[in-house]
Amino acid sequence: MNKIIILLAFTLTLNTFAQDLKLPFKFGNVPTSEFNLKYYAKDSSANAVVLYEKALAKVILVHDYLRLETTYYHKIKIFNKNSAKYASISIPIYNSLKSQERVIDIKGITHNYNNGIDVKMYLNKKNIFTNKVNDHWKEVTFTLPNIKNGSIIEYSYKLQSPFFYNFTGWDFQGDIPKKYSELHSLIPGNWKYNKKLIGFKKLDVNESKIKYGCFSFTGLERAADCEDLTYVMKDVPAFKKEPYLTAKKNYLSHITFELAEYQSFKGRTSKYTTSWKEVDRNFRNDLAIGRQLKKIDYTKKLLPADLFTEKDTLKRAIKVYHYIQNYFKWNGKYHVTKSVDFKKAFKSKTGNATEINIALCNALNAVGIPTKLMLVSTRKNGLPTYVHPVLNDFNYAIAAAEIGGVFYQLDASYKLMPFAMLPFKALNSYGRLMDFKNGSYWQDIKAPRNVQSTTINLKFSEGVLNGLMRIKSNAFTAYNKRDDLVNKGEEKYKEAFENKSEMNELVIDSYRVRNLENLEKMLVEDFKISFENESDNEDLLIINPYLDKYTTNPFKLNERTYPIDFGYTQSENYHFVFSVPEGYEISSVPKNKILTLENNTASLNGKTTINGRQIIIDYKLSSSNKCNS
Repeated sequence: MNKIIILLAFTLTLNTFAQDLKLPFKFGNVPTSEFNLKYYAKDSSANAVVLYEKALAKVILVHDYLRLETTYYHKIKIFNKNSAKYASISIPIYNSLKSQERVIDIKGITHNYNNGIDVKMYLNKKNIFTNKVNDHWKEVTFTLPNIKNGSIIEYSYKLQSPFFYNFTGWDFQGDIPKKYSELHSLIPGNWKYNKKLIGFKKLDVNESKIKYGCFSFTGLERAADCEDLTYVMKDVPAFKKEPYLTAKKNYLSHITFELAEYQSFKGRTSKYTTSWKEVDRNFRNDLAIGRQLKKIDYTKKLLPADLFTEKDTLKRAIKVYHYIQNYFKWNGKYHVTKSVDFKKAFKSKTGNATEINIALCNALNAVGIPTKLMLVSTRKNGLPTYVHPVLNDFNYAIAAAEIGGVFYQLDASYKLMPFAMLPFKALNSYGRLMDFKNGSYWQDIKAPRNVQSTTINLKFSEGVLNGLMRIKSNAFTAYNKRDDLVNKGEEKYKEAFENKSEMNELVIDSYRVRNLENLEKMLVEDFKISFENESDNEDLLIINPYLDKYTTNPFKLNERTYPIDFGYTQSENYHFVFSVPEGYEISSVPKNKILTLENNTASLNGKTTINGRQIIIDYKLSSSNKCNS
């Protein structure tokens, strides 16, 4: 056996089935039908379309070393100059101290159709560049030449990598539509990957089979079997971003490969995916997390005595929360597993979000309220992997306090955030509650219902509409208003309010705000307002009764394939009363209307009542945190 190992080290010769990227056409040949394509019928607004793309991933031997080689091919139709950017290619490559990835066999052609002739211009090797990005990353760049309206570009290259964990998968969906997208992988069973299909489009081809004896080399007792995978999507629509979406990668149709385990040809097994039980054990003893959460006695000595005397548990928790919130200044950073020093943060009264929320966990535990750290991923960072631990998925940490069998999720890094409310960026479906004693587990992220109630009483006198308005708000609406009032000032706040109002030339004659600093109560604003008649005719009163007006629909797609995520449920109540002056009669009022989306995810109920000389208008707008319509 020892002789075989020595022989392998010096005389490895690869014996494997010839397996190259196979295309249904010859590279460099473009049919006339593709030149005649003036637009993409399934999306006439598209500036370009991927006609065909394919990748093949396989294991090869390079200078006696195993490498993961992925061959890529792309063919794209350019409809206009707005899509010329798709002719500029950037390929990231990773390097460590010992080895690095490399890109080889780059080929590229630009096809332009001229009087029935395919005029080809080839990519010049001199126009391929390698640039340093940082100590670990470089990029290989090139641009296909002579791009015009109607050009077709095709290019291919091979990426050879010693880092088998860098096989990240394949994006079926992108910023432009694709007619055909395929990933084919042929990898020996020594490499075991966790595979996950993400997105809202189904695969047209999903084939998995075993290819027996597909990989061998001199000295290996028997050939290894390969997992032969083929994934295809056809007619993939372009991803078009809209408001109220979380991270783009949550919606793009793509497949991910995460290396779980590797068994060498010598029989040694290396595991790359761990269990949550192992993660819990490591975190419990980790300097940045576990040991920081054990400094309860240290924290207890630093807390004011009055935090221990409140008998009501919930009130005690709220007092501790606001103490930590006011004690620390957030430095604008958030880390989970690095740059976390609880003691240093306590002494300087400044820290990142994890340090502040670890301090909150310790403080709540110090006053007898069981509290644990919860790992979350922000909305822009994407959803964390649910099946197995991927710690890089988490980039934020909050506290979760258990009171009377109910968990209250807390973040003390924001000065104006009330108890049991998380910042909007943290409202991303679920997180991992780190229970080191009983084992961590997933917990849904909660958000309070966002409510705003507006009451307006108006009359008409001396040619001016005037009256009183009261707005009561909580949760995110109140938070945003408090933020503006505290950081911008009352005068700028009123000016912005007047400018955005739909009421004609609205003027705030007086303004009073209550509960600005009492974050646990609704923010109450009282206005004296006046505004002008919208008619130039003195005998005609035209009144816009709505303070805010939805003039455009923010959702532009004809067909939605992914849900909208508002983050929290909302309810807006509006009550308008106008006293009709003597000498006027009512000509027209808004009609009653009820609008409801499918599955009751959102509704609008508008009602107008005439009561003697009063016109009363009520509407209620409500929506759930997610909407599929």
